[in-house]
Amino acid sequence: MTGEELARSAARPAPRAGMLATLLEIGQTLASPVELRTALERVLGTLERDAGVRRAAVLMLDSGSEEIRVAVSVGLAAEAHRVRCRLGQGIAGRVVESGRPVAMAVPSREPLFPRGAGEESALEGSFYCVPIAAERRPLGALAIEVRQDDQADGGDGGHFFALIATMISRGRRRPSSR
Repeated sequence: MTGEELARSAARPAPRAGMLATLLEIGQTLASPVELRTALERVLGTLERDAGVRRAAVLMLDSGSEEIRVAVSVGLAAEAHRVRCRLGQGIAGRVVESGRPVAMAVPSREPLFPRGAGEESALEGSFYCVPIAAERRPLGALAIEVRQDDQADGGDGGHFFALIATMISRGRRRPSSR
């Protein structure tokens, strides 16, 4: 290991310590007196910066129409914000409907994460979609695509992102502004 590599590795926090710092920052963001949308944008930005997230979205369920849409995202093309899916449709629709998380290799058939030419082969990593629910009532899902070489979760992404989804559901229940 060269001196430069050693310095870079020493500058990076241990995976668990980094996860705790990320969770603390997300908790503080969600508890802050900003609009929920702004808080969610900051949460996704934190995940992008600290957790190896390549693309992410908070998907919300419209209980009247039973449509799921992208509320906020990072790394998604503008067209993804126009896509709607119904309960049971695609990975996100099944996660919201069942309340069960999904973890898999790169998603190739998720309508809310459309792929450009050559994108699928370019990513080596994982996809997580975890439900956001309050009192067993579905509110939406957190969909995350993580680079394999930059995962800050120590290989425990499912639990890490499920905890964040729980934190979002609690933030969702507070008033939009104080």
